Amino acid sequence: FWLALIVYAENMERIPAQRATYDRIGCLKAKQHSYVHASFASLVASSLNNDATMKIGLLADTHGWLDERIFHHFKDCDELWHAGDIGTVAVAQRLAAFKPLRAVYGNIDGQDIRIDYPQDQGFVREGLHVWMTHIGGKPPRYNAAVRTALQKRIPDIFVCGHSHLLRVMHDPKHPPLLYLNPGAAGQTGFHKVRTLLRFVLSNKKVCHMQAIELGPRG
Repeated sequence: FWLALIVYAENMERIPAQRATYDRIGCLKAKQHSYVHASFASLVASSLNNDATMKIGLLADTHGWLDERIFHHFKDCDELWHAGDIGTVAVAQRLAAFKPLRAVYGNIDGQDIRIDYPQDQGFVREGLHVWMTHIGGKPPRYNAAVRTALQKRIPDIFVCGHSHLLRVMHDPKHPPLLYLNPGAAGQTGFHKVRTLLRFVLSNKKVCHMQAIELGPRG
């Protein structure tokens, strides 16, 4: 199933759906390719005493369906980001009741979701400028709206969904931009594997990037 995913970050940790414990995690610095390893338990323990650390759970394209394992994988996260195609208000409400939620609406989302969540979100977390939208394209083939916006300002992290393909990569034409697409967490679509991303923001770096497999679609 992993062959169905497109991932460009070297040494990023893959967590197969059938694995219960995580013994190694790759750490990706946002502005240069540099990697370290640490146990997730040690990371959680150390972050409790570090106010400049935030653990993020990133998902997209749930299309009205939530795998209960999402709550296990994101239980230690400080904040969840949803990159659109939420599907139903009930999905957004469950996520928001579980952890603080930042989300954007996608092309399949109705007015009931669009009332609460915008098309685009720009915000700052741990000194990093983040821009999140649903339909963004990918480096170097962004859609027209994204290309125009990047001429005005380049974020540190650009998050989108829509493609249903997990992709993590630096954009060499727009440094220091780190492109994140978590793939699809839901059952609807052409993807073969349902996926998430989990990572840590610390001291203006993106660390401990993990690609999590929830299992096959369907």
